[in-house]
Amino acid sequence: MALFRASKKDESAEPVSANDALQFWQREVYYYEGRAGEQGASATRMVTVAASATAVLPLVLNTVNSKAVVLGFDVRLLLLVVPVLMFLLWTSAIRLLHEMHLLRVYVQRAEHNLKKLTDSQPTLSAYTRWADHGLAHDFSYYVMLVWFFAALILSAGGMFGITIVVVTLVSPDRIGLAAGILAVAATILVFSFIDTRSDVNGIKWDFGLEARPAKKTPPSDWMIATGLTFSAALVLSAPGAVIALNAAGAPRLETLWILGAFLEVIAIVGVVAGGLSGSSSDRSVGRVASKTLVGIALGGSVACIILSAAG
Repeated sequence: MALFRASKKDESAEPVSANDALQFWQREVYYYEGRAGEQGASATRMVTVAASATAVLPLVLNTVNSKAVVLGFDVRLLLLVVPVLMFLLWTSAIRLLHEMHLLRVYVQRAEHNLKKLTDSQPTLSAYTRWADHGLAHDFSYYVMLVWFFAALILSAGGMFGITIVVVTLVSPDRIGLAAGILAVAATILVFSFIDTRSDVNGIKWDFGLEARPAKKTPPSDWMIATGLTFSAALVLSAPGAVIALNAAGAPRLETLWILGAFLEVIAIVGVVAGGLSGSSSDRSVGRVASKTLVGIALGGSVACIILSAAG
């Protein structure tokens, strides 16, 4: 059997021609522009569904008999889960918008490299990047953003109104709890926007499309340990308070109010942690801790609604 070994020439990569390089970066622009458009369209469809649902839910509420009781609790209270489910839909839409912004950064990078190549060739030196001139007139992009936020505001207002109506009809003493859960949802939405901005800026800095701001003094180990200890104590205090109140025979509604207050504080701490660590990598302690806190606040909000309905 003959054994063959690649020569040095075979092992080294052949340099691509200027024409091949131009075609490569043109394909990159086309590919990432297409993907960014798809993600933006998907996000717009999601918030449109959310806005449309606010018109359908009152009809659902009217079809539920006021005496409909199953397993000992009023079925209508389960409609309070809908705002949280709608919030998950909003979060998914924001995540798609997040990916759209990241993909647009890749488009800018490809166009930046394409511009450098064309500048070196006299016949193509007239090429200009869309980001340099046309981006300021990218009307379809701004229309999409306007519709996205308009639908988000309409659906948020509709969900707030529906929640208050349901609670007022079924159990007026739960209005405070319902408003608190909606406050948690709104806080987590703020976090979603902060997290998106941090990721977009991080990629721009890595690609050299924007100058990275001067590095701040990194937090010391004791500050990180203090923050994690405080966050862990806050998270553990919520179930601890519930257990203590139940043992003392406190009314369930009072217990849920206190749990909702803990969840709002946890969500706010998560937002603050995400904002302070915005210039850090996605896997940094601050970013991971902020996402964990926000996830706990979301899960606890769903549990509060279910327990309120069962009570």
